[in-house]
Amino acid sequence: MVDEARREQQGAGEGATGTRAGRSARGRPSTEPRSSDQRSTGIIYDALSALLFGVLVILILASFRDYGITWDESWHLHYGDHIVAWYASGFENRAALSYHSDYLYGGGFDATAALFRAAAASADGLAPYDVNHLLGACVGVLGILGAWRLGRLLYGPAGAFWSALLLSLTPVYYGHMFNNPKDIPFAAGYVWAMVGIGRVLLALPRVPTRRWVELGFLLGAALCVRVGGILTICYLLLALGLYGIHRAVVSGSLDAAFGVTARLLALAGAASLGAWSLMLVAWPWALLDPLRHPFEALGRMTAYNLHHREMPFGELVIRTTEPPWDYLPRYFLFKLPVLHWALLGAAAAIGLWTLWRALAGRGLLRADIRRPLLWFTLLLATAFPPSYAIVRGSTLYDGLRHFLFLIPLLAVFAASAVVVIARALERRGRVFASLWLVIVCGACVDVGRVMVHLHPHQYVFFNRLVGGLPGAFERYDTDYYGESYKRLFAGLYEHLWTHEREALLTEEFTVTGCIPVEIAREYERQNIRFTRAAGADFFVGYQREGCLRAHAASPVIYAEQRQGATLSLVRDLRPGARGRRSP
Repeated sequence: MVDEARREQQGAGEGATGTRAGRSARGRPSTEPRSSDQRSTGIIYDALSALLFGVLVILILASFRDYGITWDESWHLHYGDHIVAWYASGFENRAALSYHSDYLYGGGFDATAALFRAAAASADGLAPYDVNHLLGACVGVLGILGAWRLGRLLYGPAGAFWSALLLSLTPVYYGHMFNNPKDIPFAAGYVWAMVGIGRVLLALPRVPTRRWVELGFLLGAALCVRVGGILTICYLLLALGLYGIHRAVVSGSLDAAFGVTARLLALAGAASLGAWSLMLVAWPWALLDPLRHPFEALGRMTAYNLHHREMPFGELVIRTTEPPWDYLPRYFLFKLPVLHWALLGAAAAIGLWTLWRALAGRGLLRADIRRPLLWFTLLLATAFPPSYAIVRGSTLYDGLRHFLFLIPLLAVFAASAVVVIARALERRGRVFASLWLVIVCGACVDVGRVMVHLHPHQYVFFNRLVGGLPGAFERYDTDYYGESYKRLFAGLYEHLWTHEREALLTEEFTVTGCIPVEIAREYERQNIRFTRAAGADFFVGYQREGCLRAHAASPVIYAEQRQGATLSLVRDLRPGARGRRSP
């Protein structure tokens, strides 16, 4: 067996077309050196990857202050503070044990953010929410790095680059990076857990100890955000069980296969125990009862029913507790760029063709089952969660927000199509492969152009299949998180500064509307105050709860719009405003 280090070195040599360098036609390791073209192509893709991550860092540093505060952020901010207080008080401060419903979640990100905020406060630096947004964006980039690493395991430098690029150009993922303290950290942990599982599977049967240690940490990274990360442990155990069955079939020795499988399962159990321990560190409520509480939380989250409200769904109005079966399929179909769906369709066709050939030639019974086993595990990790939610009829809302953890894996699958098609075309001439890559790059530029236009509201993106954002307006949830309110309050201030400057400098204006008080306080500016009392001067509203249509007789003085669709607006409620013409 080729040791793991040598395999990674071979994987890194995969070129632009995805050809496995250093392997013979039968898939076995080859001692022949890689061609200079393969080496140079790998170097080019690695350089492009480095450039991509450099651009991401620059974009984050330049724009993280642009993003608004989302509805869940204040709760997660306080939950993180409570976790830190739990430890700092010697377990006397017990607020983290019952805070809202957050105590049912691991606080890995929240506690880390609390520590960063404390450091920023002592340095008289960033505001608390700015710290969270910067840290969240960095965690989002870690998720992109995880997709890059997973793509590299499968298709070398080419797969790594395309996986990272396609995930970076997924607006619903990129937009959530800055202000989603729950779903993006879990997405990053989930893809890295799959990286850890992939490294173990490709190193079977003699996995280096460092891989098991690494796997425990990566599994824990998912678990410490959501207990649903326990699925990654299930995927691992199932994959090892299937490996044992295959080994028994190939070797014809049940005893030998059982011995190897038992050893692997024992090591996987040790890694899982390490992951469980890491989860408990940032989860006070689970720490009180390490075995019962996590599974109790898992059951309660699976049957989550705290949100009872109506929401638009195409031509219908549905309830969150009674979503139709096509709720998730439709949101996935409309929220991912058409480019991604075209590539995913191609990847599915390639996968079915490969499977048919393997079955026809009994290729699945060959000695090396590791790579097919990895693909199967990735497919299971992608398909099982939404399938379970659909079959069970789980409570669903906020589009596909709760399933953002699948987006990095979908980006890797899409990237596999780019690489495999390029490889097939290159056999007919480099010009065909080059033309294919130019077409894909052109489509990527188009997605990037839309993301720039939507900034900083990339997460409201809808693709052309539904008519873009205008086609989804009032038919599907757009700015369900209230992210656009930051720009809305800034727009109100600019309006008053332009049209009523003297009054703005000498008088106080009041604002009411559909926004949590704590978040509205963060947006208050010079002589502009938020109130729940009657008689406010202005009203702010967004799509939900009929807020866009509230006070319809009052003029709109500012609207935050993208692609012609209104995300939020300000209405002038002052006496005499009804006859006033909106600027």
